[in-house]
Amino acid sequence: MPLDAHGDHSEPLVGRQGVSGVHEAGRMKPSSYYDRVVDVMEELMEFTLLVRGRADYLVDRYSERKAAEAEAVRLAEAAMAHEKEAERT
Repeated sequence: MPLDAHGDHSEPLVGRQGVSGVHEAGRMKPSSYYDRVVDVMEELMEFTLLVRGRADYLVDRYSERKAAEAEAVRLAEAAMAHEKEAERT
């Protein structure tokens, strides 16, 4: 498939022919909507760069911390019960 000046395939995308606001090659025509799509993609990229390396903070959920704490309490109680049982024997 040949490439156009943008490095994209120059043949139309299947099902995209005749769609309003889309060139035959499947690229969006210049418009305010196109500008908004570019703005959103730039903001997404900026956000991605800002939060990179902070995944631990961003995926820390209250419900998961609560479940982990409950599991820790359960394990501690089981360990203490095991020690008491060992002292009796």
